[in-house]
Amino acid sequence: MQLRTLLSALIALLIISSNLSCHGVRRRSSIVGAWEIVQMSTAPVPMDSMPASKLGNGRMEFKDDGTFTGTLSMPGLPQETSIDGTYQVDGDVLTMNNNLNKSTTKSKLRFESDYMALEPITEEPLAYVMYYKRVK
Repeated sequence: MQLRTLLSALIALLIISSNLSCHGVRRRSSIVGAWEIVQMSTAPVPMDSMPASKLGNGRMEFKDDGTFTGTLSMPGLPQETSIDGTYQVDGDVLTMNNNLNKSTTKSKLRFESDYMALEPITEEPLAYVMYYKRVK
């Protein structure tokens, strides 16, 4: 009887700890939060070997309710621009509906440590791979 009770307690402990570690993985790979643009590139580059120069600057915040806000400064924009809209994540695809220019874009979403990369799927004249670092 004591062995059965001990086994039950160990199994419960394993289930709880695996749920906690899975929750941590989901949090690290969740788009929700604030992100700073650390790099833009016309082609994908490994996150651990990004060039030091930056084509653009900005910050994005993705909220739990499926909305985003941000600022962006990059080639093709005359000044820093505020953007907002809605987003949806389906697997590794991020769909963003931008209120500024009434556009919808799709990007392949990839996470690595505290970094996120968005590789454009939608054809656009100024399509850049965007690299972000989590700031909160």
